[in-house]
Amino acid sequence: MLLAGIAEVRSAAPRLHQLANGGSWSAQLALARMGDPMAIRYVIDRVENSKDEVRRVTRALDDLAFIRQPEAVEVIIKYLFSDKSTPASPPDVGSVRYAYYAAKALEEIIEGFPAWIANTEAGVARARHWITQQLAPQPAAGQQTPATAQATRSGGVANLKIKR
Repeated sequence: MLLAGIAEVRSAAPRLHQLANGGSWSAQLALARMGDPMAIRYVIDRVENSKDEVRRVTRALDDLAFIRQPEAVEVIIKYLFSDKSTPASPPDVGSVRYAYYAAKALEEIIEGFPAWIANTEAGVARARHWITQQLAPQPAAGQQTPATAQATRSGGVANLKIKR
């Protein structure tokens, strides 16, 4: 099913809709990858409303990356700028920041995204800086401020080239 989404096999859409209506997550992902607006919304809503925060940032961000849609990229970027962390489990392993998972997902799907420096503050800072630069409108010299960059994050995804 997922391959039908990757290859954008439009003739499979009616069967994928049947499977999605029957509860198939893979069918929803395939339809979303093909750009079906209802499937995109369903996938994003299910990820965002997941009660299991560890699954949301570990596995579900990968699902959002899979669908390769601008709306999903916006959600992943939200996690990149989060300072929240997963609970430590087991306690001796420690927690992992949401931003690490988000950067990994963005590296996979955004052309030109900086090579990921796994689990480092410098890597997160680099990823955040790069995204901020890409999403910000090109102001006149000296007019870009952190507040301007923050305000433009959600609207500038069109500036990013999403890998197909």
